Amino acid sequence: MLDTSGFTLLQRTVPNDQRSNVFGLLEGVIAAAQTVGPVAAAILIGAVGAGWTLIIAGALPMVLVAVSWPVLRSADDESVIPQPALRLLTGVAMFRPLQLTTLETLARQMVERQAPAGSDVVRQGEAGDAFYIVASGRLTTVVDGMPVNVLGPGDSFGEIALLRASLRTATVRALEDSRLVDLDGEAFLAAVASTGDSAAAADAVVQRRLTAT
Repeated sequence: MLDTSGFTLLQRTVPNDQRSNVFGLLEGVIAAAQTVGPVAAAILIGAVGAGWTLIIAGALPMVLVAVSWPVLRSADDESVIPQPALRLLTGVAMFRPLQLTTLETLARQMVERQAPAGSDVVRQGEAGDAFYIVASGRLTTVVDGMPVNVLGPGDSFGEIALLRASLRTATVRALEDSRLVDLDGEAFLAAVASTGDSAAAADAVVQRRLTAT
């Protein structure tokens, strides 16, 4: 139980760019313990006998768990994933090829925002710095003053300016009070570029939307 939960917490709480280093350190500690263990066991058997050595060896992990319990609880609390944001991410085609741990990291980075009816979430011609997913409500995309599409729950926008390093190609305006979640542009680009399938799916979305407009 401890082994499974420990590896799960490591994957959920350690950033992707540091995960290989942390797991390498963990494997090094395990290898060192396996080397020192037989030597320590031999010393204990000689000092207190085999029976007490087994008792000590069995009790030691329990003591270590008790001592580290506050840290483990804190790590477990921090690893809680916002499920609504995660469900929205898995509904976006370009994110589906990503590993679950990557999606969970993105879900924790997403920020919820409100878009009152009539307000512009993004404007055509401005710089793009975030990617958006519609959680509830309806919005319209407007190009050169003409509405071209209606967005609803689960739909996303904002990827063109980020992927092409260009200005916004359309204005997105709320038709009714709406709720969105947004993801920082750098985090979005790092996630999409992490696998070839995600990059290809993102490029297909861009091509389809540019053709439609």
